[in-house]
Amino acid sequence: MFKIQLRGAGRNFPAWVPALVGAVLVMAGTVAAQVGTLSSQPLLNTRSINHLLEVDGRLYGGLDAGGLVTWDVGDWDNPRRIFADGRVSGNYITDMAWSGRYLWVATADGGLTRIADPGGAEPEFRAFSSSIGGTNLTAVTAAVVNNSEVVYYAMDGAGIGRIIDGLPGNIYTQYQDGLCSDDVTALALYGETLFVGTPVGICRFVDNTFVESNDGLGTLIINDFCLDGDGRLLVGTEAGIYYWAPAQTRWQYMGVLPGQRGSRLAYGPAGLYALGLDGLDTGYLNRFDGGTTWTQIAAPYTRTRSLAVGTSPYVGGQVNPEGMVTTVGYGYLGLYGADEQWTTRVLDASMVANATGVTYGRDGSPWIGSHNATGFCQQTEDGWFAVYELASADNDSSGLFDHGSNIVAMGTGMDGTIYAGQLSRGVVRHDPQTRVTELMHPTNCGLEGRGTTNIMVHPDGTVFFMHDWRDINKVEILVNPAQWRNPNNWDTLPMGEGGLGTTAEVYAALVERNDVIWFAVAGVGLVRWDINGDAAGPNDPLTWLDTSDDRWDDPVSDLPRASNDPKDVRAMALAEDGTIWVGGNGLARFHYTVSGEELLVVVDESFSEKSSPYAEGVVDGNVVGVNVDADGAVWVLCRSGLNRGVTSGGDTYFSAYFDPGNYLANSSFAALYSFNAVIDLPGGEYRRMVISPDGEKLLISSDRGAAELTFAAGDGSGAASALDAYFYPSPYKPAEGSGFLKLGGIAADADRGDPAEVQIYNLEGQLIFENLNVTAHEGFWDGRNIALERSDVVSGMYIIRIKYGNQTVVKSLAVVR
Repeated sequence: MFKIQLRGAGRNFPAWVPALVGAVLVMAGTVAAQVGTLSSQPLLNTRSINHLLEVDGRLYGGLDAGGLVTWDVGDWDNPRRIFADGRVSGNYITDMAWSGRYLWVATADGGLTRIADPGGAEPEFRAFSSSIGGTNLTAVTAAVVNNSEVVYYAMDGAGIGRIIDGLPGNIYTQYQDGLCSDDVTALALYGETLFVGTPVGICRFVDNTFVESNDGLGTLIINDFCLDGDGRLLVGTEAGIYYWAPAQTRWQYMGVLPGQRGSRLAYGPAGLYALGLDGLDTGYLNRFDGGTTWTQIAAPYTRTRSLAVGTSPYVGGQVNPEGMVTTVGYGYLGLYGADEQWTTRVLDASMVANATGVTYGRDGSPWIGSHNATGFCQQTEDGWFAVYELASADNDSSGLFDHGSNIVAMGTGMDGTIYAGQLSRGVVRHDPQTRVTELMHPTNCGLEGRGTTNIMVHPDGTVFFMHDWRDINKVEILVNPAQWRNPNNWDTLPMGEGGLGTTAEVYAALVERNDVIWFAVAGVGLVRWDINGDAAGPNDPLTWLDTSDDRWDDPVSDLPRASNDPKDVRAMALAEDGTIWVGGNGLARFHYTVSGEELLVVVDESFSEKSSPYAEGVVDGNVVGVNVDADGAVWVLCRSGLNRGVTSGGDTYFSAYFDPGNYLANSSFAALYSFNAVIDLPGGEYRRMVISPDGEKLLISSDRGAAELTFAAGDGSGAASALDAYFYPSPYKPAEGSGFLKLGGIAADADRGDPAEVQIYNLEGQLIFENLNVTAHEGFWDGRNIALERSDVVSGMYIIRIKYGNQTVVKSLAVVR
């Protein structure tokens, strides 16, 4: 049996937003300082270099899902990666252009980025995303025309836009403006005229009118434009190469690539080159020898996709490691030298582009599993190691089951063994010391299920395998991992009443104490299992295989007045004070007591999606991961972003972190959070999160890769740094409670830090209150204006400046009378 009580109804205040909130957020930077305690390292696949451009002695490579990579010409061994974190706006690079002033980078997931002084020591980045009509771009061109920089960009299926001297302007579409197609494949500025290439031909933008310009072409499928050394505009098509004859306003035939269709064109000091693809999509470099003659040069690798020409031609593309049978691989750069030989460099990176399963090794190294079943990878001090080859038999030691069964679950045994569940097949067991990989499945051990969706390891070494609808038994345990082939070391947990209930899936498990485990069961709720029962305690030997003394409490199927449904909990974590965090369609924290047959659950806090700048909440209502770090802070991963919660005085206060794409895709985020919340996260839909063995790092997966986050650990007190300072209650209602505003997020006693200095301003910038000796959780302001003989301030927005030690942060506060 169980009963539920609620302690406090949460602090989700009404979603009213004052008219001036936008200005206040810009002025106040409500979360401007939160990223100061957090650093993020994207763990992204390079996959393929699909675009190349040389500018002022530096080569730029646009990666498919991996950001931007750059080299100093001649120094190919030291590439630099630039990710989507407020510098480059996205990680899927689709095109690049140099105007003569700025480098412009188009992306498929974050819009457009302008880079000033790209080859300098400190390039300046400016993102164009929310103001240009779309973030999924396919092409960009730029030039200085009549002393103004003009940029045109193409949006996938949505036409083209224009930027003049940094100011976004018109957007042109097929049906409104006569563009030949909204699906644009290539753009070029030829003098003052814009040429637009599409799958159905070319049009020119002349006198604000789009004019069809296909005369002379042998095909209307357009791949690329290029200016050659004679000042001619060239176009690469499926039928050959053509150049534009302005006097005749038609295209003239220039030649065909032998046995290939034209893909990319580039001109530089080394001459004019074209990259062609044959019927098997094998890339070939072609040198123009004059007239209509092209000489074919075999590219260094089959999957060659990009071309640039400086003093020498460069190509880029993808390398597939030996034994890899899918299209996932590593990006490569090739330099064709004067000796007509290739010099190549392969980028070291994760093999996983679409990640789900994540775990930390016992040595603290991150492991990432591919949702597309291409393998799983480990980041080591010496680079990346990948398990990707296929096993030749189900019970041998050579690799994966297949490349078609998603790796959605990973875990690390107490002996260091890495477990990776492949859906519908079984579990891959990898020893990082010997690099031996073994396959666990019903025919060679006691594992009965094949649909493993989550893996948890108990501190005594027992491994839990949780399954989905594919399997009758939803949780199996391996009691002695060293003897995994022995069926007697395996057990299945009971279903139905007196067990896990009847369910399609067990989402998660949590070791609350040595002998008590909680399960999040889909459609059932939170189920508590006491392994030893009431007669024994956590220090007694665990009776894993003896079910006679087990205690199974009735499921917690409802949390009245809480924001999340326990039947949909996807993740759980144990707080420092022994309470339990649960996340699913919201977030809640509870504690419980056991009295006889009764389980009494008490809800301490409940949070839903953040609804206003003044309400505490998580970034969205789909929580997929919850962890507690070494400092006692709770980390909450949602589908579109990350939260960090610090509990103080019984209340929890959240900071938020986003990738650019998710931040810009939700129009409400700009009103709720500062753009400074954008950091190096992979983007897309987030899936799993684990914490490192030392509690100081997080590993996050998404459908666009993974990221490892490192945060400054404190002294274990749970107190936040000055950069996470906050005020409460918020909004501040002087007539309620103690009547005083309080400050949290700084040291609570004088021996651990100086008092904070606080200044409060109205929106006109007038100082209305100042206290230079504010200590944590002590009331310091009663809502009166000391500049006006302690008269009550009116309802509205106020700006608060906090100085704590050598750090300063500015925040906003709503006062409600």
